Amino acid sequence: MAVSKLPMQYRVVQIKGTGNFPCPEVVGKYKAVPLLNDTLSMRGLVNHIYRHNGSFGKAVYACVMQEIVDCLVELICEGTPVKLDGLGTFRPTFDCKVAASEEDFSAQENIIGMHIRLYPEQTKEAENLSSRQLLNKVSLKKSDLVKPTDLNGGDEPDEP
Repeated sequence: MAVSKLPMQYRVVQIKGTGNFPCPEVVGKYKAVPLLNDTLSMRGLVNHIYRHNGSFGKAVYACVMQEIVDCLVELICEGTPVKLDGLGTFRPTFDCKVAASEEDFSAQENIIGMHIRLYPEQTKEAENLSSRQLLNKVSLKKSDLVKPTDLNGGDEPDEP
């Protein structure tokens, strides 16, 4: 990756909300959201890596990446966090409904979802990907373009 800052476009959107989410005191105010490009597929990422360093054929990069994905999902589902040096640690988290007591808690009733979360690398030895350090890697430019991911009030795209 080049030393210069990477261009990052953003939009300013009004915060919309229903009920208590987001917090009622911020509804109607404005915030910045990144203007997202189309999602890059694994094949697209393989092509990107190949263009950076075509030491091996694309098939080698694709096979290695597929193995990483398969093993990462397997390990996360077993409860094993996985650290990719220079990127961060992937670990499982749950969406839960609260229970009044431990005795009232039931995995089938209270655990309603599972996520894979990335906790960015923040060590001195590796590239620090904490939120403030990541911001230092981009040059921000306001955009007035509207993309489909912006239509829900600027929040993150809906999860499937």
